Amino acid sequence: DDFSVILTAYVKMADSINEKKLDDIEEEEFCYEGTIEGDFRVQDSPAPMELRLKVGAQVIFCRNDYVHGWVNGTIAKVIELGDGHIKVTLENGRVIDVKKMTWESRESVYNKETKKVESKVVGSFIQYPLKLAWAITIHKSQGMTFDRMHFDLTRGTFAHGQAYVAISRMRTLDGLTLSNKIRQS
Repeated sequence: DDFSVILTAYVKMADSINEKKLDDIEEEEFCYEGTIEGDFRVQDSPAPMELRLKVGAQVIFCRNDYVHGWVNGTIAKVIELGDGHIKVTLENGRVIDVKKMTWESRESVYNKETKKVESKVVGSFIQYPLKLAWAITIHKSQGMTFDRMHFDLTRGTFAHGQAYVAISRMRTLDGLTLSNKIRQS
């Protein structure tokens, strides 16, 4: 309950932790389906196509919204759910009524009349900008900053520099815990 996140090198491990934590919550589950319009590849969607949540779930924002006070990587707890309704609380206690957002897929098109390359919207993805976030992968954490993090090294890392990337997500080392010692290998 301290807004900490587990970082792991493996997608399956992060997904497994998130599914188990969600299943452990004895509250009603709500499912929010994303919508694709036009030409938008599902694998490019920044938020889950099917967002499963329960009150008490830990989530992370996957889009910036400076006006409403959250950015990509802000961790929150779900405090209220309903049909078409998600309310979360941030670590600082601020309550946010989360709205669906739209991500656009664009392609460059040459305009013969203006003799310029222009950007054209060819598709979009609409969904709440949230993901489950008890655990995330090191890869997905790039660009985020955490106050508290548990670095899960039970299976190690698989690419050069992953441990550095994981630890460099921390504001200070005070909130960092490790599952195992970091080894040269």
